[in-house]
Amino acid sequence: MQAGISLLGGILQTFMGRKAGLPSLSRGAASINKATSAYKQHQDVCRAEEKTEDITAEIETIQSELEKQLAEISQSFDPAALILEIESIKPTRTDVRVERVGLLWR
Repeated sequence: MQAGISLLGGILQTFMGRKAGLPSLSRGAASINKATSAYKQHQDVCRAEEKTEDITAEIETIQSELEKQLAEISQSFDPAALILEIESIKPTRTDVRVERVGLLWR
């Protein structure tokens, strides 16, 4: 668009003289520059919003997977879920060691 306006400005300057139409064309070119810049910024904002939505969705997915894995780990290490077996082991003489001797009566 800027190239077209510059070309049109050059043509008008040729036919109308050097000063005719120049201020309005430069103002038009400046407003087109501002509009183009605003459009680019709007596109940047849209892309940034899409990225934040994607990242937010990814974070939520990771959090749900983490919670699921934590629940599985908690269940696997839950003491109430352990199956205990009772075994009796008889001591042998070599396993018994007397460290103190005491006397009690009633």
